[in-house]
This record gives sequence, structure tokens and C-alpha cells, in this order.
Amino acid sequence: MILPSKHIRMSESLIGLGSFILESLQHGPKTFDEIWEEFSLAKQTKHYTFPHNLENFNFAILLLYGMDLIDEKNGEIQRCS
Repeated sequence: MILPSKHIRMSESLIGLGSFILESLQHGPKTFDEIWEEFSLAKQTKHYTFPHNLENFNFAILLLYGMDLIDEKNGEIQRCS
């Protein structure tokens, strides 16, 4: 489920969800709750087709952190340069 494959679409994978998170952080740092609210709105408006739950969202954050793509500072998540 981490990577897309023949049977798992990009939107279903944690990497695909991670791309949404990175795009959300493009204009500056945000809190976990702000990013989750943005994702929830994208699910409701059908801009993001796969309904990930909060657990998968947290796993995607941890995956991005482990890949050194994001960092946490003062309670906000930011992209690493």
C-alpha cells in the first residue's frame, strides 16, 4: 500500500497521499489539523478520489518524515529544502 502497483492506484497509496500533503505545504508550514481539514475538503469535493482515513494520513506524514521530505517546527509541519 506504500507504493502504487498493478492493483493499487496512485491515489490509494501512501506515496500518492504524501504527494497531496507536500502540495498542501507548498505555500508554507501548516499544522497537522490544517492539512487534514484540507484533505477532508478535497475528499468531499471529489478532488481526491480515495477515502483515506486518519490512520493512513498519519502513516503518510511519518513516511514523508522518514524520507526527510518534511519536518516539524513549533507545532507546524514544513517541507524540507
